[in-house]
Amino acid sequence: MKTNSYITKSLAPLAAVCALFSAAASHAAVFYVTIDTSALLVPPANTFAPFYLDFQFNDGGILNNNTASLTVYDFGGGSATGSAVTFGDATGDIATGVQFDNSQAFQELYQGFTPGTSLTFVLFMTTAMDVPAPDAFFVSILDSSLQNITTDGFGNSLVNISLDAPTPTETYSLGNGDFAGVAATAVPEPTSLGVIMTLGVAGLAALRRKRLNVA
Repeated sequence: MKTNSYITKSLAPLAAVCALFSAAASHAAVFYVTIDTSALLVPPANTFAPFYLDFQFNDGGILNNNTASLTVYDFGGGSATGSAVTFGDATGDIATGVQFDNSQAFQELYQGFTPGTSLTFVLFMTTAMDVPAPDAFFVSILDSSLQNITTDGFGNSLVNISLDAPTPTETYSLGNGDFAGVAATAVPEPTSLGVIMTLGVAGLAALRRKRLNVA
């Protein structure tokens, strides 16, 4: 059977990325998350616009032992706006990808976004445990005054992932009060080529930073 050389050449880099990611999987975790943001489009929540996506990667006690990479791959009809504001060694932006190491105790990136009906992202994290205090990753939405919208989660977060065990603890929360209807949930692993490519690139970036820190 004749093989299409273009397809073969195009899939070769993807196969290499997936192989490297699989090799690292025993030391990493991947999370697929969606946040229902449709409530931000209507009263009373929309009166608190503009909104910002906020990501924090907080160190538990041992610096330079973990990395995190995040990509929003579906804004549900919304979009990123403005420029990212960063603290610590957070880099990137929500339109192209966000990266963290934990070289400092507190790291944060937030950026404006126009809500759609939902937003979905993939998060790749290494999983070295700090004892007794674990590293933790938080996802929140901020209102126009840069305050977290109210939720039933810790610190008004929507997502809290704690590296407190070989399998990290995941907590997904709901908005309340004026923000009832905003909800974060884990979603099944996507299978599209675009998401697989995103995951592979995010994983390689995280591993590259980790190796540089170790060196």
